[in-house]
Amino acid sequence: QSLIASLMHPLSRGSVHLASSNPSNALTINPNYFANDVDFDLMARILDFSLKICDTEPFSTAVQGFILPPSDVIENLQSTSNREEVLREYICQWCGPVSHPVGMAAMMPR
Repeated sequence: QSLIASLMHPLSRGSVHLASSNPSNALTINPNYFANDVDFDLMARILDFSLKICDTEPFSTAVQGFILPPSDVIENLQSTSNREEVLREYICQWCGPVSHPVGMAAMMPR
């Protein structure tokens, strides 16, 4: 079993542009992850909440360990009073999409 912390409706918007007039050339894609500070704050809270769930009964007896965050991040979270800073550093280093991004049309109003 797995528990994945994910931001399902990010406010950040990326871009896709033609790199040239040659249709065989790759597109220029900028996913622009976490460009909106709210996305970053939400991801930190989502991850923190997910870790707290894993540390609460009955889940804590079922959790055998973590693949991500790595053990050094878990240890830092347990030994610091500034969890948010540790979470933000982890997110910057490790976060990425959980599926392949598709489409070029925004699905939410700005």
